[in-house]
Amino acid sequence: MKKIVTTLLVLSLSGFPGLASLVLAKPTDQDVPILRHHSPGLLYQGKTMVIEAVVENEGGLSTVILWYRAKGKSRFQKINMTPTERERYEGHIEADGKFKDGIEYYIEAVNLLGIKGRDGSSGKPYFVEVHEPLSLTAPLALRTAQKEVKGRKPFWKKTWFWITVVAAIGGGIAVAGNDSGGGQASGTVIVE
Repeated sequence: MKKIVTTLLVLSLSGFPGLASLVLAKPTDQDVPILRHHSPGLLYQGKTMVIEAVVENEGGLSTVILWYRAKGKSRFQKINMTPTERERYEGHIEADGKFKDGIEYYIEAVNLLGIKGRDGSSGKPYFVEVHEPLSLTAPLALRTAQKEVKGRKPFWKKTWFWITVVAAIGGGIAVAGNDSGGGQASGTVIVE
């Protein structure tokens, strides 16, 4: 904020003339608002993208706007960002189906005198990729379906696998049952 200093000739109560400084302050903030933020870069469909920005301006701000569009579209839409803390603002965009190719955006801040500052622009917006949500069971189901389509069963669905498993378990039980370990030996000894 710039200050204007004016000197006035005044008459004191004692009758002696003197000089007094009078300081007038008015909002003459000619500085462009300074914006800083970090782009998320990646987002999953169905999630909310939260854009956070720090906006600095000595004379105060009128508004902070988040301009956004689906990738490839010509027109930007706008939402006002809300203040969360001192100099911090955030805007929310729901990443639904219309953003499947990604989201382009930029941020604009306007001070009390109407001077605008931007982070990004309509010509060079930030870009965030939007991906389909991850599924942990999808890859396994896909591999199983592909193998069954080819006419081949997975090995655990084949008869030979289960016969081998049962034989191994049965053999292990038989060996463990005959080896009682320790104690006296019993049997018949023939001497000729």
